[in-house]
Amino acid sequence: MAEVCKDIDAALNNLNNKIESLNGRVRNLEQRQNKDNSNNSNNSNLEKRVSRIESYINALHNDLDAIGKLIKDINSLLEPALTLVEKMGTVVLKAVTAVTSVFGGG
Repeated sequence: MAEVCKDIDAALNNLNNKIESLNGRVRNLEQRQNKDNSNNSNNSNLEKRVSRIESYINALHNDLDAIGKLIKDINSLLEPALTLVEKMGTVVLKAVTAVTSVFGGG
């Protein structure tokens, strides 16, 4: 009978060791899960930051589009004036050339 009790004690001890091993694995899994949960909250913060950056980029894109339109508008206003100045410059150059040829300069 004593030998049977030793066998039962050994089996219970073996079972206890297996339970402790499983408890250790469960603790490790819980720690990894908690770590993953904290990483998810960090990811949430990153997602918020990326969203803010995207909104800044979109606003900058809109501003650059508005600046481009403004430059085109200014160019369309200045183009006729520059054409007029060019024509006037041509007329003045012809006049100077005529005057210098009459007076024998250059």
